Order: sequence, then structure tokens, then C-alpha cells
Amino acid sequence: MRVLSLLLLAVLVACGGDSSTEPDGPLSIGGTWNFSDQITASSVGVSCSSAGTGTLTQSGSTFTGSVNVTVGICSDGLGNQVDNTGLSQVTGGQVNGNQVSFQMPFCQFTGTISGSPANQMGGTETCTIAVSGQQVTFTGSWQASR
Repeated sequence: MRVLSLLLLAVLVACGGDSSTEPDGPLSIGGTWNFSDQITASSVGVSCSSAGTGTLTQSGSTFTGSVNVTVGICSDGLGNQVDNTGLSQVTGGQVNGNQVSFQMPFCQFTGTISGSPANQMGGTETCTIAVSGQQVTFTGSWQASR
């Protein structure tokens, strides 16, 4: 009987007989998200913030999509402002565990996915944008929820 118990235990261990709740594939982030971001380039005294809605299409661990920025403004210390609303494409999206990364024009995003099911994302954003003829790096944070 003891040999049978040990054999059964060995089979359970070999077959992964635990009660893990790890997902069978990448976290599902396809669908519609509300987002916001804030970035700053202290070297030129410019800050930007935006908000809107994004739609992501996921295939396995990759995704693409589009973002409609409905509220967006960049401003400098002199009170000058630029409207940065409009439609942008999401490219190069990757989901790896609870980590996410993607690009939008001029910007790279990395972050963490949370919730069960996934309903929050957020992280850091780095953008390189031409300002008055020079390349300026903006850094900041982004958040998304659904």
C-alpha cells in the first residue's frame, strides 16, 4: 500500500497536480479601455496630459489597436498651450505574464496588468518629440482601466 501511495504522489507531482491558479495563456487585455497619461520634459519646461479611449485587439501574447485622445494639452511655463487630441495607433504590443509593453507614435509604454479578470494597467511612458527643432525626451506615467 505504501508503494502505491508513493507511486500516486510521484504521478501527481510529475503531472503538475497542484492547485495553481495561473492562467493557461497570456492575460486577456483585448477590448475597450479608458486611459490617461502625464509626461514632462523638464529640460524645456513642457508638460502634457491626455485622456481618452483605446481599443485593443489581441492575438495570443501580441496586440495592436487605436487610441482616441479626446482631452489632451501640452503647456509650457510661459502659458503657451498645444492641443494634442486625435487618433493614434498602438503597435508592437506584447503581454508577458502580468507585464505589458507597446508603442504609439514617438512613445514607448511599459507597465503592469492587474485585476482578475484584467481590468487595470499602468506604468511608465517615454517619448522623444521634436520641440523647436531639437529632440526632447518626455517621461511620465500612464493608467488604463475598464
